[in-house]
Amino acid sequence: MKNIITICLLAMAPLQLWPQLAGFSLQSPNQEMVEDAITGGMVIVEQAYQLEDTVSHQLFGRYGNNEFGQSYSVAVKVPGGLLVQDCTARPWEYDPNFDRYRESHRPALYTTRYRELTDSAMTTLAGDIRGAEPSAPGLYMVTDSTTFGGNGFMADCATGDECDGWLAWVVSPQPIDSCGSQSTQPSVSYTIYRHKLALSPDSSEYTVKTPQVTGEVWGGIYIVPRQTGIGQITFTLCGVMMQGEEGTWKIAIPKRRNEEIKEAPKGDELTPTGSSKDDKDEKNKKKNKK
Repeated sequence: MKNIITICLLAMAPLQLWPQLAGFSLQSPNQEMVEDAITGGMVIVEQAYQLEDTVSHQLFGRYGNNEFGQSYSVAVKVPGGLLVQDCTARPWEYDPNFDRYRESHRPALYTTRYRELTDSAMTTLAGDIRGAEPSAPGLYMVTDSTTFGGNGFMADCATGDECDGWLAWVVSPQPIDSCGSQSTQPSVSYTIYRHKLALSPDSSEYTVKTPQVTGEVWGGIYIVPRQTGIGQITFTLCGVMMQGEEGTWKIAIPKRRNEEIKEAPKGDELTPTGSSKDDKDEKNKKKNKK
């Protein structure tokens, strides 16, 4: 009722007062606290790719451009890198223009650029998307310890957790691919609300309802408050929003650091020891004679 009364009062306010009321927020104090906590934690990533002729190995762009196509998506900063979506790791799979070239050409990742939600220009990402490691179904970790100074959300959700957190959605009146041609700061806002989630050992992604908003939903995150000290609360990353089929959304649960898959030792699996079975048999014979 309070919100309804407030809206009515705003509607009746004289026009000359609207500039002063423009900063008025209908969010609760908790929602405002969450927005403050996540500000700067997400970026827009533009991933371009080219086509390579499988016979001549010539690289091609499209219509005079160096790139054949590109994708745009929300990525999340984590310590030591960036969590990106499948459309960043494999942009051609989301580009219908690639279909007619599948038999004669193969895709080749080109430039990776990012834009802060508060910035007006794209910047080249230092991390190499080609070395991205799977973190969850449709979610990849791009190692990059320089671009963001190692800052980001700490992933902290484990199987069996009963999470009582917040869904934070990035919303804009424009489609996300407008960031490629736009030279001004994108117009974005956050839609934030509580959400409980029980993590199961049999699943690493969970369907979630699309928020009822005016405009385009670009993506988002699921964060959970944890007490990390006396008088200290830290919002940890429990999930990343990824778009599913027919406009649906799901929460993908990224791996924690101690759950990362260790790389296999490099080199040949079978390593000569410097001796053979015959050598051992000969040594055993000498021992028996003694």
